[in-house]
Amino acid sequence: TIKIQTQTPFLLPHSVSIWCAVNNGNLYVTSYRGRMWVEDIIRDPHVRLKIGGRIYERNMALVSDPEEKAAVLQAKGKKYPHWKVPPVATAAVFRVLPE
Repeated sequence: TIKIQTQTPFLLPHSVSIWCAVNNGNLYVTSYRGRMWVEDIIRDPHVRLKIGGRIYERNMALVSDPEEKAAVLQAKGKKYPHWKVPPVATAAVFRVLPE
């Protein structure tokens, strides 16, 4: 679990704890459209991540390739076996971009 901080449209920070997955050496987070933090990232992809007590300033990229999305969702499903893998079409998948 990591924490992600987004910027709301009102310029207020918004933080959530989320599960993450790694695929092909890249870090990803997933969710669904309509959640506040997801819409914040789509509007402004600059985020702060808290991983293991360290803060990282990063940008996120919304993944549109269905094969990449499916691979990430499967990797997350293996990491969290009790998590139900959603359909690729309904999932919002973000890749954390390197510095």
